[in-house]
Amino acid sequence: MLSNHPNIVSLKDVVVGVKAESVFLVFEYCDIDLYKLMSQMMIDKATFSEGEIKCLSLQLIKGVLLILNRYNMRIQNTSYIEISN
Repeated sequence: MLSNHPNIVSLKDVVVGVKAESVFLVFEYCDIDLYKLMSQMMIDKATFSEGEIKCLSLQLIKGVLLILNRYNMRIQNTSYIEISN
């Protein structure tokens, strides 16, 4: 299961609301996502250190490799990647 990987956010629960079409996915808590962190860094004119870039890149690659092993990926017209199961 993907949730057992340290670089994949784990799904904790699926909750059905009062209406059957109201379904909520409950994930583990994360302080901040990478997009928000990078956006704030742009505002602050801050940068990642070389070590931070290497560490984040390695973790991202490990997460993507797991997804590649479980799902199909294809390149569409060499301009973007599609992931399917």
